[in-house]
Amino acid sequence: MRTDRGCVADQPQRVEEEKPYRIIQRINHSEAAAAGRGRHSRGPMQSAIPRFTRMILRPANITELSNFLSCAHTRGEKISSVDLSALNRVLEHKAEDMTATVEAGMTLADFQKQLSTLGQWLPIDPSHPDKLSIGDLLSKNLSGPRRFGYGTVGE
Repeated sequence: MRTDRGCVADQPQRVEEEKPYRIIQRINHSEAAAAGRGRHSRGPMQSAIPRFTRMILRPANITELSNFLSCAHTRGEKISSVDLSALNRVLEHKAEDMTATVEAGMTLADFQKQLSTLGQWLPIDPSHPDKLSIGDLLSKNLSGPRRFGYGTVGE
């Protein structure tokens, strides 16, 4: 449900009921913890669990990400994580300059495939390149054993 300003309403939403990458997932930790304990619930422990909501953004494009962040800021809501996997395009690749601009959600394996079409490659080899996004690669400065010969991503 959207309000007149385009922000998502405060009602909890489930991921399974929404279109992929156009959701804000809200998880009530006290309900999730109570459900997880099942028959082993210890009454007083439940009241010690913080009652807050965790918000995960999954935008389909940069504009939607901007709108989600703006709405969350306006409401003073905290965002626990952002899933950028839908932002996975090569925006610009100049082979002659050996430069490329890609969106943060693109996986390293997909980026290497794109580069290989023009005989280029990124000389890093962190584990699980098929699951590792470019955003994670840069934010965590991951590189692999080739860093000794070629340096790290940050260099």
